[in-house]
Amino acid sequence: MYIKLSDFTGVLEEGDTLLMSHEEFLAGGKSITGVPVTITPDGSEPVEIDMNDEINRLEVEAQT
Repeated sequence: MYIKLSDFTGVLEEGDTLLMSHEEFLAGGKSITGVPVTITPDGSEPVEIDMNDEINRLEVEAQT
């Protein structure tokens, strides 16, 4: 589960990941060590992309 930097208490449960924006990382988040961190441009949870769907979408766009 993703835990936003603003909700971070200093300890994560097993399987949790600290989530922060690029700006938060540069403003001090980079000093946090010892925990898994996910950085996204705006601090929102990353979206997984099905690569097969994405390839098909790009192929259709290329044909039009």
